[in-house]
Amino acid sequence: MLKPVPPTIADVKASPNNMSASSGHSVVILCTASGHPTPTITWFKDNVELDAGGADVGVLEGGQRLEIGAVEVDHTGRYRCEATNAAGQASREYDLQVLG
Repeated sequence: MLKPVPPTIADVKASPNNMSASSGHSVVILCTASGHPTPTITWFKDNVELDAGGADVGVLEGGQRLEIGAVEVDHTGRYRCEATNAAGQASREYDLQVLG
């Protein structure tokens, strides 16, 4: 039987901590988490939990991928993914600046 392992979040070059995008473009933020048992991933924007089924924001691949279809200035903010399992919790923040 495997011992519980706290979650870790990989440093993915495709998703730097500071990102910018032009209005109307799509944005993908990756949160590649591992641990045992498999962590549950929750996304937040400015400390408010995101609705995984929102019209303009999608949470895909078990939470490891946050996708915003056509960003607008009001998407600017601090996004955070939290990976949680029985052994602990890890989080990573991403700042998104949308340029009008």
